[in-house]
Amino acid sequence: MRIIGGRDYYDSALAYGHDEHVTYVRGREELAVPEAEALGIERAEIAIRLHPAGGTRGDHLYHPEHGVFSEVTVRGVHYQQNATTVIACGTRYQGVRVTRWSADPSRGEVLYFWTRARLEAWLAENRLRLEPRRSSAELDAWFQPGQLPNAVLGAVIDRRWTILVHNSPGSWYDPATALWRVDQPVLNEVQFYRVVPPNEMFQEIEMWIGGRLAAAGPPMLEISDDVRLAKHGMDRTSFRKPKSKR
Repeated sequence: MRIIGGRDYYDSALAYGHDEHVTYVRGREELAVPEAEALGIERAEIAIRLHPAGGTRGDHLYHPEHGVFSEVTVRGVHYQQNATTVIACGTRYQGVRVTRWSADPSRGEVLYFWTRARLEAWLAENRLRLEPRRSSAELDAWFQPGQLPNAVLGAVIDRRWTILVHNSPGSWYDPATALWRVDQPVLNEVQFYRVVPPNEMFQEIEMWIGGRLAAAGPPMLEISDDVRLAKHGMDRTSFRKPKSKR
């Protein structure tokens, strides 16, 4: 598979060779949330907040106009929680994005969690917990990749989309402000390599484009009856034309 436009983490698989007959063209297309929802593509939402691991609660920033807490400060460190969604080759993945910073905002970092195990390990390492508390079953369901419903899958195939990413901005309470980015090289940005390795992602895209999105063959040539008769040496009355005299 040849790739045109930008660079992403799975491009490293090109070092092992590629098929010149399959081409993936990345662009800059964006899809507004209402447009996506009209096609049945829903953004992910998970209402969680971070708190110290003990019984105390963190100091949350409250937004009365939205009626929710969007940020929390725990032991002098500020956190924001968001949901991130990736639709890759017909499969939907949901993750959790955490932005944290301290007194020096320039030293902030953005972390993405695509598995329950990694999220729980990070929470334990930083002496944090989730609230509302999420059961193992809820977290498993959240992080479990799933195939798109047939109607949505059909809409994606019809539009020849391969990758869609909805990465909420800094405002937990207003994820609709983030656009879906379509076929852009942004999987590295959301640390998607933590759930699908480069070679595997490259192969998935290649099979998706070469299989599900394969271009239809050339249309069958329609030949009129007059042309058919002429090609077989017949005239309008279906008798063969006499051989011409030399």
